Amino acid sequence: MTSCHECFSSLIEELSVKHGERQDDEHQITISKYRCRSCGCEFEVEERIEWETEVLRHGSQALEKEFEE
Repeated sequence: MTSCHECFSSLIEELSVKHGERQDDEHQITISKYRCRSCGCEFEVEERIEWETEVLRHGSQALEKEFEE
């Protein structure tokens, strides 16, 4: 949960969410804009999401191992 960086209140409202352009197949950025109901300040939270894919066996190698067993 996000809280206000000025007064540390958790009474915030989400004003908008913007999904940034994907940088490549493994990165995405989301920018959320909030307003604090306690002190009135507005702030943005930028989330960078990164994921990795690891190939354990390639298709032809997987088929070869199945036939060997």
